[in-house]
Amino acid sequence: MQQDSRGFSSSRKPYPALGDDVALERCIYELRRGRPVALCDHGNTWLIMAAEVFSAEGVSTLADWAEAEPFLIISRQLAFFHGLQVESDDDILIYSLSHLDADGFFDILGIARHLHNVSMESLGGDSNHKNGAKAVALVKTAELLPAAIMIPCRKRPDELASIQWQQVRNILEGAGIEPCAVQARVPMEAGDAQVLAFRSHWPGRDHLAVIVGQPDFSGSVLVRMHSECFTGDLLGSLRCDCGEQLRGSIAVIEREGGGILLYLSQEGRGIGLINKLKAYNIQDRGIDTVDANVALGFRPDERNYSVGAAILRHIGVDAVRLLTNNPLKVTALRESGINIVERVPHRFAANEHNAGYLSAKAKKAGHWL
Repeated sequence: MQQDSRGFSSSRKPYPALGDDVALERCIYELRRGRPVALCDHGNTWLIMAAEVFSAEGVSTLADWAEAEPFLIISRQLAFFHGLQVESDDDILIYSLSHLDADGFFDILGIARHLHNVSMESLGGDSNHKNGAKAVALVKTAELLPAAIMIPCRKRPDELASIQWQQVRNILEGAGIEPCAVQARVPMEAGDAQVLAFRSHWPGRDHLAVIVGQPDFSGSVLVRMHSECFTGDLLGSLRCDCGEQLRGSIAVIEREGGGILLYLSQEGRGIGLINKLKAYNIQDRGIDTVDANVALGFRPDERNYSVGAAILRHIGVDAVRLLTNNPLKVTALRESGINIVERVPHRFAANEHNAGYLSAKAKKAGHWL
């Protein structure tokens, strides 16, 4: 295999069969455009639509294939935050719908006007709960609010995008990184860098490794694992410290002679840019950054940090000095087989706009701030 002067592979291995990726990518495309998809598991089929964006076209398609009344599947936190009666401690709530109306069922943040169409008696039961959780997990892969319309279906419609639940699990549970797709030199203010791009099995989530300076790969390498933040990294937003962390990490790595910046495509702690902006609106009501994500129905942190470990292994790094304040990153890399020789603090002073943000990360997410 051909290698460049730094020892990275400059040739490409053929891709393996990407059936799971292709199926999920097609379903994500359909869900984000308000159309139904078929979710199959153990011989059962459900038609699923994302409640946030479902369309009149999608409603018509569901009506053609419906064999029962539709269900609204919604995370408990999202239901509570937007006014539904919540009498269950289950993470996923299931309600019957008397009918579907695509005109304004959801507004920009959640449930809108048609609460009279929602039965306040939750359709509990272990089987319903498990199937509902699968529907919500599928919708979340499209970076949509965790709420779905679900209808059981006797036969999978051939004309609809479909996916097996195991295919979804394969993507959710795997790091899913292909060998380096391309490597290019990028001159920066801090000096030349080599940028390595890695295609992810998760649709739309490709990741970068920025090698700054001349790191010594025979020892422990200084590494910063940074999740993309459009508002902080590009716009210089003062609501967070992401831009300072990004630029500061490059400066630290350059001063120490070299290291790696992992730039991961996991915006908004993994919920996506649109949902992050929704969370900003919730924060403007006085709710902190952690609880805002939870109010939208997501976990406080939806990121998969093991993808960083997968990239480091591809590069040939197994021992690092990790530039971070986040204990989850340390734990995830260690559990993925990366030796954390040292944790290097990476703190910046608060400003009037992000003081509450930093305080919430310290108190509720355990960040070392």
